[in-house]
Parts: sequence; structure tokens; C-alpha cells
Amino acid sequence: MNKTMLAIVSGTSILTGLTAGFPATALAAGQSYKAYPTHIYLNGHDISNPSHIVAKEYPKAQEPTSWIPIWYLIQALKSLNIQSTWNGETWNLQLPTGMSVNLDSLPAVQKVNTGEMQISLNGTVVQHAPRIAYKDPGGNVVTSYAPVWYLMQVLKRVGIQYTWDGMNWKMSQAVNTTKLDVVKDFIQVLHIQLDSSGTNSFDDVSGRDWPYVHAAIEKGYFQPVNSTHFGSSDAIDMKTVDHAYQAYIGIPDNGMGWQAGGDLAKWANIIGLNRDLNTTSSMSTVDLTQLNENLNRLFNGYYKDGSGTYHLVFKPYNAYPIYHKNKEVTEAFVSLGKADAIRNIDSITMTNTGGHEVYDIPGLSSKSPEELTVGNVGIATSNTYYSLNHGDSWKFASGFFGYDSRDPDNGGTSSPPSRVLVTDAGETHIMAAEINQYDGIAFGAVDITFDANGAQFAYSSGSANQ
Repeated sequence: MNKTMLAIVSGTSILTGLTAGFPATALAAGQSYKAYPTHIYLNGHDISNPSHIVAKEYPKAQEPTSWIPIWYLIQALKSLNIQSTWNGETWNLQLPTGMSVNLDSLPAVQKVNTGEMQISLNGTVVQHAPRIAYKDPGGNVVTSYAPVWYLMQVLKRVGIQYTWDGMNWKMSQAVNTTKLDVVKDFIQVLHIQLDSSGTNSFDDVSGRDWPYVHAAIEKGYFQPVNSTHFGSSDAIDMKTVDHAYQAYIGIPDNGMGWQAGGDLAKWANIIGLNRDLNTTSSMSTVDLTQLNENLNRLFNGYYKDGSGTYHLVFKPYNAYPIYHKNKEVTEAFVSLGKADAIRNIDSITMTNTGGHEVYDIPGLSSKSPEELTVGNVGIATSNTYYSLNHGDSWKFASGFFGYDSRDPDNGGTSSPPSRVLVTDAGETHIMAAEINQYDGIAFGAVDITFDANGAQFAYSSGSANQ
């Protein structure tokens, strides 16, 4: 989705810009914008009431989004002891000692052109953004505005929570979450059975929390500090949670080479466990909320958006016992195949039109070593159709697997569109495979059926030659 459209659709656009006294780009001749009231709240207190404008982000977007004078954000952040400097093209935020910052996935180095700016945290550039030079209705001087979406990305990196409803921008400073809170949520979200047996020997675990802690320790997901102290109020990082989830899936440390990515950190990123999380320092309350969402998606194998569209989410499994005895594969091949299967399945969406389902899948070349099949298994029961032109026309998939990205008779082409549509009814089987010199090795499969309760998803590994 377009960044600008995301800001509008999610209802969380945030506005910002530089203030009077800061250099700004030239104002387009004759350009004018309507001013809209804005209230900036910090930790529940209304600290500023500037005006924002609504404008298109040229040349990237056709839809308008919200922009605000950055000066007002600078003043608000001072309340958190975050200081700002501006040199004409870079807005640098100097964080106070003790405030954590997530520097994962930094943007590529690029030149700052006219009408653009970059935002840095403690001297490290973390975001490039467009800017508009326009008068500040509050002071009637020309200043710099920046669009909300880009500013949200920066705030997220320093653990600041935010909401935006079109007028009120509310911020609150995240604080470190505790080991006990993470453990309790981990147990609850993954529906792990509580264990109230045994004797609670920990001086920092209440009787009410003991079933959660005992279950986590007995299953090997989390460890105590020592025999009498669990470390309930200690800070915790995502590396610890990644390892706990690895244990939950049943992957031993010596089996990580067979998983997607080949090591714990890469695997956790590929499966989506670490999606939008700070992985370099202690977890905050904001991180915990995001972690719970990630775990819930992985547990269910899908999530449903506001439009009713289902988004598939690959359910992790331990590849080692399935593949390590197969002489036709290597550890490196399995690791690659798993990563490709996860990426392909995670990019599939499905809508139900009342009688049949439409699957929107990535377009894979018939020459690619990656393979996707979608449809009813078996020619006799097939009612699968595919479209390579966005639904303008449809062709019947008569193959055993229905649509097959590597089969020229059933949708396969060396020059596919970026997205392929597949329609099916009844039970649909989706399989993701990787081709080596021997055959096609399946690394993930999903069976989808509809009943009175909606879509039902059943995930399985592949292992069989395709």
C-alpha cells in the first residue's frame, strides 16, 4: 500500500514540520492550503495547538495526507528532554541518556534534494521525508512542514506511542516492560496450558502469577535468575523472546541451520516474529503490544483486515527432523526453501465472495526455482480458474494441483505479472515448493475451507517430492 494512503486509511497520520526560524524550501507560486485545527497531547496534557494542512505528496502519491509545522513537534519533544538541531537539510534529534533507540533497517544513503529532508537520531539518519515550505497560520511566517507517516516511523524507533484522529495527535512515552509481563502474555497469546502444580520458591512471583511462570520454566521457554528469584521486574530483550519462541516451536539450538535464514535472528525476522520490534535494546510496553500481535498472527496462521480480506501467515515448524535424512537436500537448500516458502505464503491474500474464494498471490516465473500451486487437488474435483491480467479474463486450471506457477498448461509463464489471481471453491490446497536438481521439494502447505464460522486454515509442512 502506498505510504500516503496507509496514513489516511489507518487513521493514524501525524503531522509535522519545521518552525519559524528554520530554513524552508521555496513555496510554489500561487499555492495555498486550508488550515485545520490540531491539538498535540503529551502524556495526556494538551501542550500545543498548531494548524495542519492537507496536501499531496508529490510526485509519489495522488491522494492527500496531513502535514504539520515541525517546529511544534520540536517543542513537544523538548518535554521528553529530546533536543533538536537543524542545518538546512537534516533534523537531528538528540536523545537523553537512557532512552533506547531502534536502529534496525536504516535507509540507504542518498542526497537530500530541494523539497526533501532527512531525520536523524543521535546523528544516525533513520528517515528521509519530503517537506513543504508554507506559512504558519499561528505566526504567519514561512516554515517547513512534513507529512505524518514519515514522522510516525521516527517516533516508533524511540518508543513513543501515538494516535491521530484527524485533529488530536496524542503521544505518550513508552517505558520498559517487565520479564513477567512478557512471560504472561507469551503464555496467554499462544494458549499454553497453565501449570499451578509444584511449590513456588521465587521471592518475586505471586501465587496468582505462579501458574504462568511455572509453565514457562517447565517447558523451557524462559529461565529464572536463580532458584529463589525469577527476575519478574527485570528488563527483557527480543533475543530472549526469540529463543523462547524457538523452544515453543520445538527447534533445538543445533537444528537452527535447517530453518529459514539459518540462525535464530534471521529466522525470527523471516517468520515475522520480530516485525516492527526493537531488537537492539530492552523491550518497551509498545514492543510488547506489537509482539502480542505478531504472536497472535503466527498462532492463527492468518489475520483479517478491516475490509474482510484474509492475509495468510506461515505457521513455523521444525524443518530438521523432516528433511535432514533426505539425501536429495542439503541444509543450505532447506534453509533457502523455507525462507522462500514463508515469503510467498505470507504475501497471499484471500477474499470470499459467497460461493467461491479469490486468492491474490505473487507472480512467480516458470523458470524460477520457487513454485506455488493453488487449487483443488485432483483433476476430477477441480473448479480452479486463474487470471494473469488482474481478473479481466480467466482460464481453467485442469492440472492436478490447479494453478501451478511452473506449469505452462496451468498458468505458468516465464513473464508473469507481479500478482496472479486464482479463484476456487470448496477446499483449496496451497503448496509452496523449491526446485533442486532432483525434484520439487514442498516446504509449506495450507488447506483452506469455509464453514459457518468463516475460513478454516490447516497448515502442514511439505517434505514430499512434488
